[in-house]
Amino acid sequence: LDGTVENELFCMRLAARLGLAVPSVSRGSAGKTDFILVERYDRKASADGTITKLHQEDFCQALSVPPELKYEEEGGPGVAASQEVIQRHTRRPAADRLAFQRMLIFHYLVGNADAHAKNYALLYNERVPDLAPLYDVVCTAAYPRLAKKLAMQIGGRGIPDTIQLEHWYTLVPSTRAAQRLLTTQLSELASGIEPAADELLTELKAEGIDHPILETIRTVIAKRAAYIAKIVGKAG
Repeated sequence: LDGTVENELFCMRLAARLGLAVPSVSRGSAGKTDFILVERYDRKASADGTITKLHQEDFCQALSVPPELKYEEEGGPGVAASQEVIQRHTRRPAADRLAFQRMLIFHYLVGNADAHAKNYALLYNERVPDLAPLYDVVCTAAYPRLAKKLAMQIGGRGIPDTIQLEHWYTLVPSTRAAQRLLTTQLSELASGIEPAADELLTELKAEGIDHPILETIRTVIAKRAAYIAKIVGKAG
């Protein structure tokens, strides 16, 4: 697909600007072929220079689900199963559930419908794992031929423009405090993503990185952010 290097580079750097845990990324080239270079976060360097591989399990592996069933509509893990994995197994379940919810919101805002169960993982820095950083983020909505339905449904909805605030509320317990916190996360990410995206576009151009796909992604972000603002505003 055209512009996938610039697409993923932009999405990953944008996530970092919004405070999500994400590895460093850069663009490289081999002859006439561009590539995206992602820093390994599943490695630990010791003082003596020894590099140790950290074990990682994506959510399909953690739930014993075959990789070919990674999409929820094909029998793969959805949001509820993913949050249960986090709650039962991570070192900081409350913080990691919140981080996971922010990842879901970010994927929605940048138009990534392909955030399936193999794109979330447990990372074993210690005996008890943490939620792995965000990875493999691409605006699939920028490509008309790709599926629009979300890999993981939000409150039983997979079509982005049919998801209402009540569907987002299914991510959290049905208490006012939990719903208020989720609404805050939706509002903060939706209001912050457009200025962050514009700053990043300027930064990338200064680095000599530009592609028509980036303006397409920017349009997707504007529409998604406006939609989130609308559904949150109705509740306010």
